[in-house]
Amino acid sequence: MKTNSIDQSKANDYKETEFGTIPSTWEVVSIGSIGKVVTGSTPSTKKSEYYGGPYKLISPSDLDNGKYVSTAHNWLTKAGLKVARILPKDSVLVGCIGNVGKLGMTSDEKSATNQQINAIVCSSHVDADFIFYLLYHSRDRLNKYARKTTVPILNKTNFEKITVPLPRLKEQKQIASVLNTLQEATHCVNIGWDTPSLEFSVEFEGEEEHHDTKTGRQTEAKRG
Repeated sequence: MKTNSIDQSKANDYKETEFGTIPSTWEVVSIGSIGKVVTGSTPSTKKSEYYGGPYKLISPSDLDNGKYVSTAHNWLTKAGLKVARILPKDSVLVGCIGNVGKLGMTSDEKSATNQQINAIVCSSHVDADFIFYLLYHSRDRLNKYARKTTVPILNKTNFEKITVPLPRLKEQKQIASVLNTLQEATHCVNIGWDTPSLEFSVEFEGEEEHHDTKTGRQTEAKRG
């Protein structure tokens, strides 16, 4: 039977944070601590030998068109990629100038972005899929850290300071797997962007945790 609140006997298994009540095993960490943050760059457009190759040079206009970036505003040659900042597959991309918070992930073994995107190359203890979904539901928070000028800018320094709740790797993968399955099952190039809240359950050692990705609320119930 599911409960609507945390049993008092389990109170020590949870803690209060700036994100509300979260499991005690979760940490509140900065984006800068979950991987390497890379701000993109644009190879000189005066050098034709840099352009027209097989490597994506991704811009914000290529983001928010599904989880993985499938197109690019420009393509680089091997020479162009060499002078860019190379990103590996599954880097999490965040638009940081203008429309702050546009998202995507790299799908190729090697690609690059322009200077309007900050990329997170996740560390081994962090699941990139989980971070992608987490940041999607943190867009308002990203905007709060942006410098309010004529064109909003979220620079690398401020971006790295943003804090997020982080479960253990096993739980990250389970949460991300549920959301990936939902996205694929509904052919959701668009559904994820319009869904106000996604709720799902993850089971651990005879107990079930119910998560709401929008509010961060969790409830717990024994199985059996």
